[in-house]
Amino acid sequence: MGFGYLIYRASDAELLQAANVSMAAHRALPPGQQRQQLRELGSQQANADAFSPVNPEPVWAASDGPASWLDQLDGTLRNRFVYRLRSIDRAGNLAPWPPNPTAAKAGEVAVVVAVPPSTPPSPPRWASWEPTSDGLALHWVPSPEADLAGYRLYRAGDLEAAGDPRGMTPLLAGATGEGEGGLVAVRVTRGTSPSPTIEVEQLPVGDTSPDRLIRYVDTTVEGGRGAWYRLVAEDVHGNRSLPSEVLPTRFPKRQPPAAPAWSSAAPGTGGVELTWSAVEDDLEPLVLRRRPDDLLWQPLGPWLPRGTSTFLDVEAEAGTTYEYLVRVRDRVGHVVSGPVQTIILPP
Repeated sequence: MGFGYLIYRASDAELLQAANVSMAAHRALPPGQQRQQLRELGSQQANADAFSPVNPEPVWAASDGPASWLDQLDGTLRNRFVYRLRSIDRAGNLAPWPPNPTAAKAGEVAVVVAVPPSTPPSPPRWASWEPTSDGLALHWVPSPEADLAGYRLYRAGDLEAAGDPRGMTPLLAGATGEGEGGLVAVRVTRGTSPSPTIEVEQLPVGDTSPDRLIRYVDTTVEGGRGAWYRLVAEDVHGNRSLPSEVLPTRFPKRQPPAAPAWSSAAPGTGGVELTWSAVEDDLEPLVLRRRPDDLLWQPLGPWLPRGTSTFLDVEAEAGTTYEYLVRVRDRVGHVVSGPVQTIILPP
């Protein structure tokens, strides 16, 4: 074909400046009216100086279909662009700008394109954590990005698993914004006494106080164990930040474990064989013994490894009556004793 096209581009800021329209007045319009205003301004000859060519060589018309051009942008720009075309022949003769169209036809002359940014949000920053009656409260500094969609929160049961959020347990259903999914804005005030009190004031959504934090209470965290958390921020374009630093926590266990129960206790070939059961599998047991006339219990050794449920008393004397007791201790330090078991050894 004997002719081609030069493609011209203007940002919304460049076009509005050429048309003497303030950005504030433009942004005050609804989104649909903003795009229509840019189309109308971009299609007028009086604003042609706002446009600059983007292709160094003409895009020559194809005989078998429409011509195309890829305008490569770095992805960091968050404004909108307006595009126009001018025809040019192989002799270099450039066609004039078309006459001003009607408002209804402006879209045939000027095309508005909104370019989503590819720059991800900054990584979230932790502020603090604290145990509450409902669970473990997590606080972080709100991300500063205006186009933030929300946060993704993850938890792991050990530090190694927290190395990659993809291997952690998600606590939120996708990118969750402030005011949704249990995320609230708060102001946290800490006292200065030796035993400081912590006051949490909930703030309205959209509050811009400089000391504002985002709060989430993890009600499913297991007491008496460590928990490691990470945050990821996500914008409305789907760009995700790098994960936050790992936040190590430990939620105290508020309730003591259930008392152990005897499974069996009987003399054996090597001593008194004791077996018990516990509801939790990570308890440390301690076996104690006394004679019926004794007031004090005597431990038969140190605390046993967690999860142990058997013990052989090799020091029991024949022809003696003993009382046995098993105590269990959880990771927080709660100690609970089970029932007394009496064993009468034959002579």
